[in-house]
Amino acid sequence: MADNSASVLVVGLDGGTFGVLGPMMRKGILPNLARVADRGIQAELRSTIPPVTAPAWSSFMTGKNPGKHGLFGWQRPITAEYQRTWADARYIRADKLWHIIGRQGKKVGVVNVPMTYPPEQVNGFLISGMLTPSSSTNFVYPAELAAQLDALGYIVDLQILRLDRDVKSVRGKVSLLADLREVVVRRERALDELWAAGLSDFSMVVFETPDRIQHYMWDSLQHVLSGSDPEESGQVERGIVECYKEIDRAIGLLLQKGGEDSTIFVISDHGFSQLRTTVHVNDWLADLGFLAYRGGKKAVRMWARRPINLVQRCIPRAWLHRGRTAFDVLEVIDWPRTKAYLRASTDNGICINLLGREPHGIVQAGREYDALREEIKTLLTDLKDPCDGKPVMKEVLLREELYHGPYVAEAPDIVFESNEGYAASSDLSRGAVLQDVSGEGRGDHSPEGVLIAAGPQIRSGQGMTSAALIDLAPTILFALGLSIPRDMDGDVLREMFEPSFLDKSRVNYCESTPQDRAAPYERVFSLDEGDEIEDRLRGLGYL
Repeated sequence: MADNSASVLVVGLDGGTFGVLGPMMRKGILPNLARVADRGIQAELRSTIPPVTAPAWSSFMTGKNPGKHGLFGWQRPITAEYQRTWADARYIRADKLWHIIGRQGKKVGVVNVPMTYPPEQVNGFLISGMLTPSSSTNFVYPAELAAQLDALGYIVDLQILRLDRDVKSVRGKVSLLADLREVVVRRERALDELWAAGLSDFSMVVFETPDRIQHYMWDSLQHVLSGSDPEESGQVERGIVECYKEIDRAIGLLLQKGGEDSTIFVISDHGFSQLRTTVHVNDWLADLGFLAYRGGKKAVRMWARRPINLVQRCIPRAWLHRGRTAFDVLEVIDWPRTKAYLRASTDNGICINLLGREPHGIVQAGREYDALREEIKTLLTDLKDPCDGKPVMKEVLLREELYHGPYVAEAPDIVFESNEGYAASSDLSRGAVLQDVSGEGRGDHSPEGVLIAAGPQIRSGQGMTSAALIDLAPTILFALGLSIPRDMDGDVLREMFEPSFLDKSRVNYCESTPQDRAAPYERVFSLDEGDEIEDRLRGLGYL
């Protein structure tokens, strides 16, 4: 058996990619992370499809594919009124890593992991992460920690796209970077107090700052990576460097608290790359006759061109919410004449307007449904960029070809992974289906995240052939000497461990604890909180 005194620290870098972290380590910007990498192993970490925060972190914490935990995106399937409720921790219908660890007698400390709101009881403490309404006071377990965090000025997640925030000018970006760094500083103070006596048996914290910077300032980030002296760069570049340095200081603090005997995993939920082209999937479906807009495509596009952004900050919030709802993509579709649609940009999947499932479905189950899916799958696979003739899609799959488990029926009917540089959008285009957005200097998610691991159990200087996000939960349990639920999809990454550790350890299995299924349309967020979450995700380009 493994050493029962073992402890594990997991540092999550949301959106972390070796294309950014590698050069920064070599430049000396991330010395603490570099020390971890130098004494351990590195590997690309495959994300979920789609490589989106909600299903990705859910797959990490359960060791299961979305077909088993039930979360395929930020929102649940549409209701009879064509509304979609926001997902939360209750919708992850599978045993979570910290609960498995706690039941086996180990203490846990979990900080800022996305999709952990509302907080659940654990053997230790839990501070919820992304999709926590900032106005909520119920974001911690045990509840008495809230006062301590409030005194420290703790920030769960920065609201990027306030109506008065400028994210395009140099001045606006510098201000945003200062705010992002301040979030890390305050989280670092909280970590210092929470683990004043040393880390828990299992400790985890996620920093979302890399994701936020890469969404908005990918072009400036490339200047940092290519420049020889960050101090001689512009204000934005210096601000980026300071944010990453602050994250590295926090990693150094955690390494100090963990000591030499702790095993550390640095992971990301997905990678990042330059966003060059937006793919307006619903417009593509409309061009092929699979989707119809109310009033026709031309009329809808004219509406989309209206310059409403200039007056948004003068419009009351309630009016903005009603306006968004009225012009939501699901609201402008002519359902009796629509066979297929993309319900949200980050779903990376096309839904069939199925009779008996969708409120106004028209496609018959069986032969018509099967033939339609195959036709759309073929056409989407063959979609080429007219600029260079290259395929837009890397892979297009029927949902059952990708997922397995009791919740596959809640996934989009057709799931796709676009090639690097392309991102699907449910927005109405202002012109062509493929829109060149390379001039905006933004980044977007890619499937290749990062895994860096080090510790007394971990091989030094050894690469790994493959690793996936769902492999981390069983691997962490193995490192802690704990039993692994049999129904996890991930595998123990045995090749990362020292032979001496493998010789004295074996993989032990246990049965998973059944989870109550959440009501599919029950709300945990108020209308105002839902609007706040929508603002944040829209600000990141997710909506």
